Amino acid sequence: MRWPIRNQILLPLIGIQLVAIVSISGLAAWWSIWRVERQTEHRLANLAETIHNARFPMTRGVLEQMRGLSGCEFVIFDEFGNSTSSTVPLEREEIIRRDWHSRRSSIGSSTDLVRFQSGDDSAVGVPGLVNRTAADVIVLYPDVLLQAARRDALLLPVTLGLATLALTVGAVVLVARHIGRRIHAIERQVARVTENDFRAIPLSTCDDELRDLAASVNWMSEHLERMTAEIRGSERAKLLKQLAGGIAHQLRNSITGARMAVQLHQRRCKQTDDQSLQVALRQLLLTEEQIRGLVSLIRDEHRPRIAGQLDALILDVAGLLQPLCEHRQIRLVMSGDAGDVLVQDSDQMRAALLNLCMNAIEATVEGGQVEVHRSAAGDEAVIEVSDDGPGVPEAVLASLFDPFQSTKADGMGLGLALVRQAAHDHHGAVAYQRSQGRTVFHFSCRGISKTSAVAAQGVVGELTSMFGAKAGS
Repeated sequence: MRWPIRNQILLPLIGIQLVAIVSISGLAAWWSIWRVERQTEHRLANLAETIHNARFPMTRGVLEQMRGLSGCEFVIFDEFGNSTSSTVPLEREEIIRRDWHSRRSSIGSSTDLVRFQSGDDSAVGVPGLVNRTAADVIVLYPDVLLQAARRDALLLPVTLGLATLALTVGAVVLVARHIGRRIHAIERQVARVTENDFRAIPLSTCDDELRDLAASVNWMSEHLERMTAEIRGSERAKLLKQLAGGIAHQLRNSITGARMAVQLHQRRCKQTDDQSLQVALRQLLLTEEQIRGLVSLIRDEHRPRIAGQLDALILDVAGLLQPLCEHRQIRLVMSGDAGDVLVQDSDQMRAALLNLCMNAIEATVEGGQVEVHRSAAGDEAVIEVSDDGPGVPEAVLASLFDPFQSTKADGMGLGLALVRQAAHDHHGAVAYQRSQGRTVFHFSCRGISKTSAVAAQGVVGELTSMFGAKAGS
């Protein structure tokens, strides 16, 4: 059975308030009635005392005047029980005499005020002296007047109690409804989250637990939205990796075939000094290595690493890019010196530097300038590639080095990911900066010692001999 939280709040509060108000109102009503009855008795006793202390005869006319003033009936009995004066009819006197004598016999000779009931009237009897003669004064107060006095006494506490109860119930209902609406808003937000609607709900101005709960739901929605986007991006990246890996593999095979065809043509024509064929071969070889690096990044392949001198790699990349710069009328400026720093994977480093420089050239307009500055301190080297292009849009800075993130319409978004991977593998880092109207990429890496390079070359040689022997057999 569903038990709404509004009812869980509302009903206990109303029950507690109802019990409290009824109890207080009941006590107030009882006290008011008791006070009215005591006041009535005191009034009747005063009337009887007035008759006892009178200095003039208590004739019927005098009693009639007192009845007109007080609304009470009066009967005076002598010591023998006979009526000496009265304001009631004779038959009523007989009833009062019988009721009084029945009550009088139970108190003996006491002179205290005696309360008793005679018919429909409340009465008090006071034994004593009237005009120096023993007599009992009976004062009757009509129950109609007493009930009216009781109703008047009950009216104020009951009215206040009902008004307080109504106000309390109204206030509790309003508060419960307000809390219920806020809870329903949070419930609707959670339901929207299950439908991938991650809009935040407005927070209440009241700083309470429900506001904290709404803030927590908003925080949960924000994180779920981010996680959903990451999952979708991961699935998309996985699919694109598979697609890019297949395409890169086919391209590598095609470029290898083209390179072998050019080499075969060069041997047949015996034109070893043809500069154009040499540039074409070097470009094909470099493109093949670049695609191999991309395949390694995409498929996490492990291949033998060949160490190389960083400065020679940079100059090699500059030589390959010089024809492109001349074609686009862009000035390529080389500065600084990387010293004798050796990198452990020359192919990966060449592909990373080529991507950095190619991005700078593509971002630079005709007549612009691309500068490559290198410096070294010990076994650490820093390469800065800068251009005077428009820079990277603010919207993509957070994911600039993520795979498959590109600002180019026809780009795959793998170049800077390859650069970051190369920096990571060489215990360095890559960072973007916009300085004095120029776009600057800082690439740092740590070199290896010559002993490590010779050892690595020996391992590569052994692997090459082993695989070559197997191929020959």
